[in-house]
Amino acid sequence: ASLLSRPQELCSTLACATAERFVELRRTYGLDVADFADAAGAAASSLEEVQLRAQVSKLAAAILRNHELLGREFEAELGSAEAILSSKCAERTREALAKFQRERAAYEEGQRAALISAHQGRT
Repeated sequence: ASLLSRPQELCSTLACATAERFVELRRTYGLDVADFADAAGAAASSLEEVQLRAQVSKLAAAILRNHELLGREFEAELGSAEAILSSKCAERTREALAKFQRERAAYEEGQRAALISAHQGRT
């Protein structure tokens, strides 16, 4: 709340913050897009056009940094999910192969026993 009570400072912090700092602000203060929009609106009402244009360019840069950060986070999560999926698929493949080999061995043993029994019956 104290951060939102100083909209000019919030906009300035938002515009100049690194992507990591922006995430920290969001998590620390529980801020969302509406909070930043309200602060920007309050700050914009007291700015001249030149200052407003400068602020807009800073905010646009902040949006791009945020987009880049979220993209990197998404790619990291995707990489992690792919690794987990690959590991689980490999384990499931090993389990299926082991089950198949057990079933084949049991089938071959049954066939072998039947063949031996048939052969002993003839001799």
